[in-house]
Amino acid sequence: MGILLLSLCFIGNAFLQDEGTPKEVVESPFKALIVGDVETFATYMDDDRLASKEKQLESYKDNLRTSSFIDFEIMESNKVSDSFFEVIVEIEYADGAIDQLPAKVKRIDNQWKITYAEYEPGEVEHIAEAT
Repeated sequence: MGILLLSLCFIGNAFLQDEGTPKEVVESPFKALIVGDVETFATYMDDDRLASKEKQLESYKDNLRTSSFIDFEIMESNKVSDSFFEVIVEIEYADGAIDQLPAKVKRIDNQWKITYAEYEPGEVEHIAEAT
């Protein structure tokens, strides 16, 4: 039964990633992090800071161990361009601290991904206009 539920969650997450909105693509990986599922979190990331997928997963696991959070809320979503959004996420940590972080969401190969990529030329002006 557990494998069936896990499979359904994976299929549901894959559907959201392909067809979802930038907001949904931020919600799904953050929900995964709350339960410690860095593998699912990684599927929503466009992260080329580390050379291999294994190093990325280990980095995510390390970050989760040192700064675990218990809840989050999407505060706002700003369209930067047709292929870029900035989603502001309020995070509540286990120690009671609350932080607001921007998540850059980019359309890559017909999928929305959270990215560390730089904005395209002209996109920064759109952010200033949206705020």
